[in-house]
Amino acid sequence: MRNFKFILMFSIALLITSCEEEDDSYLDPYTEDPSGQDSGNNSGSTAWAKDYWKRDNAGTYLDLTSSRPVFCANGEIVGGTYSQVDWHSTNVGYFTLTNAGDVVNFEIRKNGNGLILAPYDPEVQQTHDPANYSVSSSFPCNGNDDGGNENETVAIKFWTNQDYNYGHISVSLNGVGSSQLSGYFSGGPNCNSTDYGGYFSGLDPGTYSYSASCQGYTWSGSVNLQASCTTFQLTL
Repeated sequence: MRNFKFILMFSIALLITSCEEEDDSYLDPYTEDPSGQDSGNNSGSTAWAKDYWKRDNAGTYLDLTSSRPVFCANGEIVGGTYSQVDWHSTNVGYFTLTNAGDVVNFEIRKNGNGLILAPYDPEVQQTHDPANYSVSSSFPCNGNDDGGNENETVAIKFWTNQDYNYGHISVSLNGVGSSQLSGYFSGGPNCNSTDYGGYFSGLDPGTYSYSASCQGYTWSGSVNLQASCTTFQLTL
């Protein structure tokens, strides 16, 4: 059976085959193996990436609106376990996609108004070039599950990284319910942690509106939930 990482490369058409000598100058001078990294402690201003992205001249999409990315190909979510994006600078981040024990590492790099997505895997780099993605106004897989399992659900964990001294924060997820944030995580929470509130689970994949408030401060917006669990930080 063909290795998962190569099946993934071809099935979602992320990268194009090349017979030329590879130019790996696009890679960050990053010597650590990003496999398994999921710190959740993203640093710098990475707001430019929080959007839907479509591969140029192809039907592959990447959702970066949440803390964990999601691929969409041929109208279906690409299944597996996605790590959070580990930002090593404001313009370069890494994430992993794991399926049946096989791990594919990816690098995201800002490129003008677009981004370059490349496999951070020396073996795959021998035959595949980086792919260019542009901002997309839509994500075809919104509301779809990952692999046709109608019982698949998702979760979200709201959190803060400090005590703002404004009392508990009341968080509401439209159509779901509300919860109180009673504490903070200095280094980011485990996504499925129920500590200090703010955890909603058993949700259908899709886009949800949220609102939060505490003593004169308010937050509101929407979040697209596709991965099994998403962390969402509230900041002032």
